[in-house]
Amino acid sequence: MLFVDEGFGSLDEQALDAAIDVLANLRASGRSVGIISHVRELKERIDMRIDVHKGQYGSHITTRVNN
Repeated sequence: MLFVDEGFGSLDEQALDAAIDVLANLRASGRSVGIISHVRELKERIDMRIDVHKGQYGSHITTRVNN
């Protein structure tokens, strides 16, 4: 399992595309990849997500699977 924590915030669009391609190739080869990010463009392109939302009385999660 590979985790990437906030490694995308300083990337321009071209570099972000390249990074997403590498992560997709890792996943396609059977590896598990976890990403922690606040970058909206990245989050919108991830097929399976666990989003953490801060609430008044604590945090809660939502899960999303896009096909």
